[in-house]
Amino acid sequence: PSKKSLHGRRKRYVLNVSNTVYNIEQKTDHFLKCQHEQRQEINQEYSHQFLALVVMSNIDVDKIKKQAEKLSNLQAINSCRQKAVVEEARKQMDILERKLTIE
Repeated sequence: PSKKSLHGRRKRYVLNVSNTVYNIEQKTDHFLKCQHEQRQEINQEYSHQFLALVVMSNIDVDKIKKQAEKLSNLQAINSCRQKAVVEEARKQMDILERKLTIE
């Protein structure tokens, strides 16, 4: 083989290797870009779901606080009613005791 044909083969080989490396780099870049976009979409969806969960959690906490406040108010009302009933019963017993001692 002549030097000219060897030089031509070598040149084609280098060109083929360069094209192959370029194609691999392009495919790798495309793959990484797609992966990056998918990660961003997944992250955005996760963030959206997490935000919705936080909002719902805050709503639930507010509902619980309101229910606890209502329960506390009911307990206070019941306590006042019980005191009033006990006080009324004492008055009635005092009246009855006075009547009995008078007779």
